[in-house]
Amino acid sequence: LLIVNGNIMASSWTPLGSGMNGDVNAVVEYNGKIIAGGEFTQAGGSNASYIAQWDGSQWSPMGNGFNDTVYALAIYNNELYAGGEFTFSGGTFVNYIAKWTGSSWVRVANGVNDEVKAFGIYNSSLIAGGSFTNAGGSGANYIARYNGSGWSSLGNGMDDQVFTITVYNGNLIAGGRFSSAGNISASNIAGWNGTSWSSLGGGLNDRVFALASYNGKLYAGGEFTSAGNSSANYMATWNGSSWSSI
Repeated sequence: LLIVNGNIMASSWTPLGSGMNGDVNAVVEYNGKIIAGGEFTQAGGSNASYIAQWDGSQWSPMGNGFNDTVYALAIYNNELYAGGEFTFSGGTFVNYIAKWTGSSWVRVANGVNDEVKAFGIYNSSLIAGGSFTNAGGSGANYIARYNGSGWSSLGNGMDDQVFTITVYNGNLIAGGRFSSAGNISASNIAGWNGTSWSSLGGGLNDRVFALASYNGKLYAGGEFTSAGNSSANYMATWNGSSWSSI
């Protein structure tokens, strides 16, 4: 694949070996390899428990992998993090989030108490979103910040799950299935400026699964059919003050 002016260009598609035997939910580049996480237990015909690495010619497992699904991958401080539905890597208890040491997976500051669905990087911290209400032993409603040593909440968080995270115009943007962020109404999408949450117009009328910043606009994709007061079938764009369909 070739990226030109922010666009992915490809002359043709080719398989990566024989692929996986189940869904892939997340892909990231790390140390010159492609890392894939998901619901699979085999990669390239070999055992690989929910996570595997591609070196350009073949797939290989990463340590003991995990005991359940991987939903999110991120590179933070040049280290690889995985989040998901898993609780163990081999015999190591990892609590839904783990860091790769180069040979094994280890727990991240006591982890969180339920699934991690999304990662983002904001203000030199790793942001995790998901189904959890506790991070590192303290309350954190569906979203939390990890600074390399410990966890903290982002205000009062949300009242339900976070599925996707990105950064737009200097703010952290979270999307998911929630109706409030902090103490304000926010329909399935909200922005964090480092100290407080705010809504994005009238928000979206159903779940948000994907977010991206492109050419000065924020793009959202999900199960919604309206954005603000406009009809928007499953994808919409925010220009900083209003929503419009694409």
